[in-house]
Amino acid sequence: MKPSLSPIIVIPLVLGISLSTSVISAVLTPYVDRFEAVAQDASIPGIPTVYNSWGSHQTRITQHSDGSIRLLYLNTDATGKNVAWHLMLRNLSGQWSQEASGISTDDVTLMRDARNDRAYVLSWPNSVPTIYSSPGYNGSVIPGNWQNLPSSRHYGNSGISKDGTICLKASHEFATKPYTSVTNTEYACGSFSDTSQTWSWSDYVSRYIGLRYAYDYIFPNPEGLAQGMYATSSSDLYKDASDFPNLDPNYGTYVFDGIRVYASSLNTDATWLNTDSKIPATSSLTSSGVVLAPYMRVHESLVDSKGRIFTNYYADNPYDTSVRSMYVSVANASGSVLFQSKWTAVPTFGTTRLIEDSQNRLWLLWTGQGSSATQVWLYPIIESSSGGNISFTTGKYTDLSAAFNPYSIQGSLFVAAPRGGNDKSLYIDAIYNTCWTTYQANTNFSNSQCYNSDNSGHQRVFYARIRLPD
Repeated sequence: MKPSLSPIIVIPLVLGISLSTSVISAVLTPYVDRFEAVAQDASIPGIPTVYNSWGSHQTRITQHSDGSIRLLYLNTDATGKNVAWHLMLRNLSGQWSQEASGISTDDVTLMRDARNDRAYVLSWPNSVPTIYSSPGYNGSVIPGNWQNLPSSRHYGNSGISKDGTICLKASHEFATKPYTSVTNTEYACGSFSDTSQTWSWSDYVSRYIGLRYAYDYIFPNPEGLAQGMYATSSSDLYKDASDFPNLDPNYGTYVFDGIRVYASSLNTDATWLNTDSKIPATSSLTSSGVVLAPYMRVHESLVDSKGRIFTNYYADNPYDTSVRSMYVSVANASGSVLFQSKWTAVPTFGTTRLIEDSQNRLWLLWTGQGSSATQVWLYPIIESSSGGNISFTTGKYTDLSAAFNPYSIQGSLFVAAPRGGNDKSLYIDAIYNTCWTTYQANTNFSNSQCYNSDNSGHQRVFYARIRLPD
């Protein structure tokens, strides 16, 4: 819904002449002002390592100072053995075209350098981390003793700061049993020089962390905090390495039951600091001798303009239904929790995103795949303080769902976030990955329709822009 224009205002002048001036209306309510088809050949399960809507922690869309938009999507190369990435450019005329492409054996991310408006694609061809820079997109290898995984994920991610510092993190899992019990966090940070047209990288760091934490949200040198790499991650353990080795096989083989906020220097782990949160390991055997595990997983994280680390997560305990909810935790640079609570007005399914706009207002973007329609709700976040303590609640949401239908969301919206090098603005630019088919009227939609073999497992990719209030 677009706002109407304000009426013409007549301003009398001293000479008796009047001047008619059309005053641009203030935007009072969020609305979707762009919804555009970009691709319909994005892959879902079937590629060796990752698929297009997997994860949602990656940065895959960038806003540029000239008004152009770039987004990244994945499918499979002609051999069927590699991920193929496609960098799509929306020009100033609103036309989409492929600007660059390549292959990878692992995840791929897209970032923007705020210093020079360059786009960077970080990929893993032949399991070697390589960064490609606009405009030519010539590859440069990121040095380090990275683990060679030609047919599985590194469970890594990247982030970029306003000063152009990029950090790449990867999880190194050793063969020690039980799997995921012996893990190193490995990372390197660097930046591009426009003068020399070369990359400079800090020392490659490898730190033993024991049990695996993955799906990281990476923040190099975030505003309001001391220099360093800050991040949040989720506990991701094979059942035998968790507190639930007798996990019900219908539940899966991996346990997500905790989150971690951590920080370290850019080129050494001497200052490593982490704070963990877990759901108490309460469980009991079912009649068949198996257990259910609690669930606690990060949906989104950001560092706001005040240097506070926000983490949105979902938690559930099958033996305590009062736990089931969306949550927010706010911490300072040392990991001390300033506020932690349920988002009581947000549904207990779906996914959430956190946004800070150019007026430093906070927003929560919730999406859910319903049985008959995708739901997209945008909540303002209201901060209050009392006696030196802060708290956060959500205001009344705006329902944006109509603009996203009849397509069924797969995964989460990927938004243009500051951790991907994007400037804060009054727009939320997003990638909307959907099922290849559409919802059918008056029927209960089954997600299995999205994986029919007769469509070769493809997804549709849309670009959406949400206009925030003035």
